[in-house]
Amino acid sequence: MRAPVVLRGPGVPHGSSAALVYLFDLYPTLCELVGVEVPSTAEGRSLVPILRGEQEGVRDAIFTAYLDVQRAVRDERWKLIRYPLSNVNQLFDLDEDPSELRDLSGAAEHAATLARMFELLRREREAFGDRAVLFPPVRGAGPGDRPR
Repeated sequence: MRAPVVLRGPGVPHGSSAALVYLFDLYPTLCELVGVEVPSTAEGRSLVPILRGEQEGVRDAIFTAYLDVQRAVRDERWKLIRYPLSNVNQLFDLDEDPSELRDLSGAAEHAATLARMFELLRREREAFGDRAVLFPPVRGAGPGDRPR
């Protein structure tokens, strides 16, 4: 997360944006900027509406995955990281803690945010077809049971 994206050229205005984007959003963006039809198979979303000032963003969330070790999702304010192999979560308030130094996942006052971010993680994983196991099996539990 947070790979910088820099675009420069004719038709690209000066400025900056904090929009949530994927690197694969560059392909449809460049297609649109040079006047080439974006193939229907392109997974990304064009960033041209952001460049033109028509929209502040094209996504509400970003999902990342690393092997079977880590899954994460973030929105404009919050970031949830799930480590399935060690059964650990981390929750960060990026407005208050942009360096991600204070894990809030165990704080009772953030339980609703944690639940909302897990739902967002579920939706984003589904959208990307991610089938990795997020929760280790509970000994003696039936399939699909998760630790509480």
